[in-house]
Amino acid sequence: MFGVLRVVFDDGYEGVLDLRSVMGRGIWQNIRTKEDFFEVELEQFGGHVSWPKGRGATELPADGVRVTCERQETLLRSTHW
Repeated sequence: MFGVLRVVFDDGYEGVLDLRSVMGRGIWQNIRTKEDFFEVELEQFGGHVSWPKGRGATELPADGVRVTCERQETLLRSTHW
């Protein structure tokens, strides 16, 4: 799905990173299509994920991705009592 990634960390944690609410703003303006979004790359040692195409690379640190996945998971669970 455009704007959503399933991520798996070395420790086995699997999360969903939903970026749909921020797509089209700020650093995301260079990622305009589904094809652009799925050109995501993982840095060699897993320090960040990036989208190198467009007018400049868009990068997210892996630890921030993890925190965001966990926060989104908690919010999702709290809305589905």
